[in-house]
Amino acid sequence: MKIKEYILNHKINCLIIILILISLCSWGYWNLENNESFLKASMVDIVTIFLLLFVSYFLVESKNNMKKRQEIVSTILDEIVTSSYTLENLCSNEPLNNSLITIEIRKVKNNCDLLKQACTYFKIKEAVTYLKNEIDELDAYTSEQNKSIVSDATVQRHCKNLSYKCKEIYSKIYFES
Repeated sequence: MKIKEYILNHKINCLIIILILISLCSWGYWNLENNESFLKASMVDIVTIFLLLFVSYFLVESKNNMKKRQEIVSTILDEIVTSSYTLENLCSNEPLNNSLITIEIRKVKNNCDLLKQACTYFKIKEAVTYLKNEIDELDAYTSEQNKSIVSDATVQRHCKNLSYKCKEIYSKIYFES
């Protein structure tokens, strides 16, 4: 259903753009035919228009790039939080499924590696290092407790720390950038 809506919206947007272009071209042609001073402009006017277009384009484009980066980091953080809740649930179940626990820990580690790349755009290096250390500690703890009872309190503490640190990173990427 969403694909059909997307295609319909895309077709409507293309139609609107074509109508705007046709109206602008016809207006320009009408002005050329009826207004003799239509193309007369001083060099100052031309430079001013191009300067304004140039500056406005790059200001808008830089904001769009920053928003895209924020959305990507936000998606990665969502995956880390989801994995931490999943880890918490997996470790609270009586028959421990070590393979699923390992998979979730690796997901978090991979996402932390992706977040390291975002450190160049946002001031989150310390928080990402903390996340990486926290998941390494949890990995070492669950590996030590292989097939034995894992303490719910220890796992919960690590998972809560991951979640809180992700919230801190959220606030840094959206409010400090």
